[in-house]
Amino acid sequence: MRALLIFACAAAIGIASVPLLGQSSKVRRIDVLIALYTRSFSQALTREQIERVHEEVLEFVDFYQTAAGDAVDFRISLLQIDRQLALSEVAEVAPGRYYLSRENIEAELVALDMLDYEFDEVIALYAWNNANPDGASLAYGGGAVGPDGHFLGDAGFNSIGVFAWDPGRISQIMIHEVLHNIDDMFSMSGMPDGFLNSDEMSRNMPTLLAERPGAFLPHYDDDEMTTYAQRELENKATYPWAMQLVYYRWMLERVRRDDWMKLEYGRIAGSRPARGARPLYDKVFLSRANDEVYLPVVSDGDMKGAARVADGEPVSLARRTYRHTDFDGGVLFEGDYLSGWVSLPDATPRLAVMVGDAASEIHRVGMGDIVAPPRIVTYQRAEEAGTGALVVELREARFGGGGPLIADGELSTQGAGVEFDFEQRQPGHFVAPLAYDEIGARRVDLLASAPGLVFIPRAVQVENRHAWSITSDDRMVAGLGTPFDLTLRIARDRGAEGAKVTATIGSGELLLEELADGQYSAVLDESLAPGLDTIRVRAELPGRHGVEILEREIPIYVEPRGWIEVPPRIDAEGETELTLEARVRDRMGRFVEGAGLRLGVVFGSDLVMMNERDRSGVYEATIIASPGEHRAYVIGLDGSFERRVVALHGGSAGSMRSERRPIEPGTAVAPSRSPSIQVDGVLDEWDDVSSINLDSNAFLLTSPDRYEGDADISGAIRITWDTLHVYVAGRFTDDALTPGAAWTSDRINLVFDFNNDTHPLSYGGNAPDASRWQVDDQWVYAHIVGDGEPPFPVMRLGSDFHGPITDSQLASVATDEGWTFEMQVPWAELPEARPFVGAVFGLQLFVSDGDGGGGLTEIMWSDRWAYTADAGLHWELWKMGRLILTGAAVY
Repeated sequence: MRALLIFACAAAIGIASVPLLGQSSKVRRIDVLIALYTRSFSQALTREQIERVHEEVLEFVDFYQTAAGDAVDFRISLLQIDRQLALSEVAEVAPGRYYLSRENIEAELVALDMLDYEFDEVIALYAWNNANPDGASLAYGGGAVGPDGHFLGDAGFNSIGVFAWDPGRISQIMIHEVLHNIDDMFSMSGMPDGFLNSDEMSRNMPTLLAERPGAFLPHYDDDEMTTYAQRELENKATYPWAMQLVYYRWMLERVRRDDWMKLEYGRIAGSRPARGARPLYDKVFLSRANDEVYLPVVSDGDMKGAARVADGEPVSLARRTYRHTDFDGGVLFEGDYLSGWVSLPDATPRLAVMVGDAASEIHRVGMGDIVAPPRIVTYQRAEEAGTGALVVELREARFGGGGPLIADGELSTQGAGVEFDFEQRQPGHFVAPLAYDEIGARRVDLLASAPGLVFIPRAVQVENRHAWSITSDDRMVAGLGTPFDLTLRIARDRGAEGAKVTATIGSGELLLEELADGQYSAVLDESLAPGLDTIRVRAELPGRHGVEILEREIPIYVEPRGWIEVPPRIDAEGETELTLEARVRDRMGRFVEGAGLRLGVVFGSDLVMMNERDRSGVYEATIIASPGEHRAYVIGLDGSFERRVVALHGGSAGSMRSERRPIEPGTAVAPSRSPSIQVDGVLDEWDDVSSINLDSNAFLLTSPDRYEGDADISGAIRITWDTLHVYVAGRFTDDALTPGAAWTSDRINLVFDFNNDTHPLSYGGNAPDASRWQVDDQWVYAHIVGDGEPPFPVMRLGSDFHGPITDSQLASVATDEGWTFEMQVPWAELPEARPFVGAVFGLQLFVSDGDGGGGLTEIMWSDRWAYTADAGLHWELWKMGRLILTGAAVY
């Protein structure tokens, strides 16, 4: 049983529906091979991660089997490759950016006889971790190529690095990229217009809405989606995954049965598989050294089943649930399945695992693994040659590594400039000494062979080098709860032999593992608290004159990230205090406890801070319910958290309000306003909007010699908004209105970080000039008094623009004590501004007071940025307060 919750497409559909009696039973069968590389130079998948990968494949299959209708059947097979994938085998498409291409793996698939099975599509999933000693990152999530006759006969291809990002991205990328491959299949079959492009959702939006009016209801009507599509074309908006699935489903459903039948890829089959339990994979290819296989089983009927290998005992399969989620963690569809690890008998090249009346063919393949370090480094010692050894093992590939050594294997090399004299000291174990004088690096390819085994050459880089230091990334950023790899490199002319290296963070010592070439690595676990911390490294190195000490401090920032979980609805009778509770899962799916995250509830025009209860990971706030339906929004004030909506249903009497608690310093709220503000400098409309004070208690930026206290310059700013504009107003005491040059007159300044994504290590820890700001960093300012006649323009400075803001308004009024002002700025003129109830923007405010004679006094709201007389303000954009957009008042 599954529920598809994609806007108007809600339905309850089995995972693989079959045609009704009387309908055509002919289907176009597309054979798909999942090539799963379980180990790479940067990541080795665990059993739990393997299970999650197969869960993501289930989500992918679920979408296609239901969305493509009864004319097409996707038959899935699995090739599990357990040898280590080396960095040298992955294409470097840009400096430091990598992607596993079809050219990287075709020779291996051919050697493993995959051509014999005529697959129409190959999806390569490969273990990857962007935090690795080589600084190698994925170039992009996925990329589809073909079919075009140039790969594995004529198969389409795409590949995805798994566990480089959130696991949920795996099925999302698979769904998207396979649509590109199907598009090419139709084009190569003489039907170039038979299938749409999955990248052209906005361009095809008019056709979608014409064929399917209301497709995006209840969230967006057709006019709103037309506007949304135009904003996406202008790179001002992105589509949530739920919206994309509506488009992708429509792409598939609009293909006629006759066109599927005319497709020149796949083959005509009699019917879809019968109902009942059946393995997800039609065929499974894996190394003969593996003694078990993970078997996912789908079923349209009862979720009961057991697997049986030949005449062996049945293996009970556990019932599990997969949940396909949006980018924010919200569940879009889900379903139940069965799965379990099934033991395999020894030395059986081919067998069947039965589940009910269906079977999965298991092919035991001879896969070899050349185990060798990717790099060997020797060090030049004075006039002596660099010396070392290359150790190589020939093993059968096995999940997790450590397969059996191969007794009858042969090893050879090809590569210029380095000679190897391998000695086989025990079966499958080879050692070659190194000794040479020339400084530099050379690549050598290791070649192996053994009866009945397929080996892929292994590249080894051999270096002879100088130098000495502790090196690492200067600044490190980790996500809350996400394992983070710290890698240090230590070397000198004499090498790092005998070094004692330790590293600590806070009061805890990191467990460092010594790698080749003076490299030390540690994994920082999920216990890291959010915020800025320091890793302290100490190396004690033996030298000619005793022990030499090297020390280094490395800043690390842990970003708050994850998913907020709240109850969807809370009911109350009468005027009742409701305790609204929330928990947070990190990006690895674990509940976060004791982190002291800053969460809040936006309720009406109020922001209520949530408190963590006894470091339990449960955050709570009190709401008082009244008659009717209301909504509260739970938000994270820092980092990357999507807001969550809780429906509140009040009882029969009383009013609804929040328990008011002090908002943290440096946090302000802007309530929504309807009707719009009249921009005239008169502040009668602002009495119910809370103020942000800028007075003698604020941060003085400039010299105290010029500032004479509240009588000199002091006041308060208020902010409100509607869907089109942000409004700012204020009243200030000022002992003299000072016209003059632009930077020495009276001025209001607002600095926004609309994505609220700056932190102490942003911009390399330096105060950037405007050319190096992020696109969402914007300075909005207005001169209250200047040369010439008012009105003066409202100005914007960003990385891409400096000048007046189109369609803005500004009005100021001189008073006996000083001046007032009102300002209106269109959201559309502020890049990356996305206003909605619960939005969190980084904000800094400061007021500039011209003192005459070229002098200036400036006071700042939430923190003090560095200021020097010659250079002026230093743009320390990580020292920001925050502005929360709230709704209208609830009475």
